[in-house]
Amino acid sequence: MKKIYVKYKILVNGLSTEGEFKKDGFTLKTGKLKKDFLLKEGKKYNEKIEGLYLNMNLYLISCLTNYKKLTYRYFESDQLVEYEVSNKINKENINTVLEKYPEIIKKVNDFEKKLRLVLNIPILFQTITIEFYDENKNFISASQCIKPISSWNRLKYNIDPKEFHNNSRFNMNFSYTEHTNNMHFERALEFYNNSFESEHISVRYILIFSALEAIFNLDGETITGKLAKYSAKLLAEDNENTYNDIYTDMKMLYKKRCDYIHGTKTNNILDNDEKLLRRYARKIILSYWMLIQYTKKTAKQILKYLDSDEKLDLQIRMFISAINAESFTEQQYKEIKLIEDEGFEIPEEIKEYLLGNSSKNKN
Repeated sequence: MKKIYVKYKILVNGLSTEGEFKKDGFTLKTGKLKKDFLLKEGKKYNEKIEGLYLNMNLYLISCLTNYKKLTYRYFESDQLVEYEVSNKINKENINTVLEKYPEIIKKVNDFEKKLRLVLNIPILFQTITIEFYDENKNFISASQCIKPISSWNRLKYNIDPKEFHNNSRFNMNFSYTEHTNNMHFERALEFYNNSFESEHISVRYILIFSALEAIFNLDGETITGKLAKYSAKLLAEDNENTYNDIYTDMKMLYKKRCDYIHGTKTNNILDNDEKLLRRYARKIILSYWMLIQYTKKTAKQILKYLDSDEKLDLQIRMFISAINAESFTEQQYKEIKLIEDEGFEIPEEIKEYLLGNSSKNKN
């Protein structure tokens, strides 16, 4: 047996945020294409008609974040990952490593799912390049996985930079989502991840609601009222006005879904409808996951819990206040208030430390 090392480079479609972004051992970087790589023979590059003479791989075109500067974004793994392989492995049969260790591909697919849920934008890993290195860290070969080209311009979906910044501060261990023993939740995750794949907004919209129906509609009966009620109960933080706003929004959004499916209206689902629904759905799915984690309740027990007048557990309320907060500082204020409202006393020096430390972090 001998050692082999793996490194990832992932071409990303749908992520054009500026600056450094790190997550789970990957760093988001900026690449730049050379102009002469794009030119047809005998043509000169003209910035006034950029794109007209592009003669390059369509996968790269779909991922360009700036056509004038010819930049794109890609993730690169920060460290080489070690695996043991047969002494017979060489560059001609390198793909057998992927067969022996399916977790090499799974790691990237899980990372894509996590980013979609955490950041709430339609990221697509357009190409995944896996580089292999020998025991002396010398390059051996590479294998590439290619996703179908998306005609949906994912880069135009960008959420507000403040929302992106706020969402990116969460770093949950999503490996636990695979071991909940709650098939309704697992189905919800499947629907939600699939909702990022379609080119059609109506399909994406319906799949998001399918994710929520998977956890809220266990009896197959009328769902509109239940979906609105459970969503509001989870996210409103015991605020009556917020509860009413969420309840009204969810009923309105679900009506649009029904109007489209039953043919009473067409083209009634707008970009802002999808974004609003995603904002709610992301928080609902994450909060439901926390409910499973902290209460160990089954799917039916969770609905009974949400149907009751019982307050959500403190840990759940603290998590919900965190994902509802628009900054880390606001999160700290809200969580301190939650703890004090429960009758626990926090020394002033601890509060000053928490709030001072949060302001030094991400606001």
